[in-house]
Amino acid sequence: MTTKTTTTAENGVCTSLANHGDGTFGKWCKERCGIGKSTAYRYLTILDVFGDAKELVCPTGGQTFDAKALEYLANDTTPEEATRDALKLAKNLAVGQA
Repeated sequence: MTTKTTTTAENGVCTSLANHGDGTFGKWCKERCGIGKSTAYRYLTILDVFGDAKELVCPTGGQTFDAKALEYLANDTTPEEATRDALKLAKNLAVGQA
């Protein structure tokens, strides 16, 4: 799991789309994805925090976490221990040890 301060995905997208000074990233989010820029940033933060654990977070055939729960767990104010505990619980559920 990456730390919550890392924003690799966000930086890559922003560099590609947002450095034009004309709101390109926000327009792209709205037109291509049907979401606002703030929502896109929240999703990118979730990707940064849980990208290494994607098989636990969103396994084939189902979703382990509610999207809102992922957002809360990826938030900078959420203790790292809570995020680790949630991933540990998901792992235990995946192997039937809960």
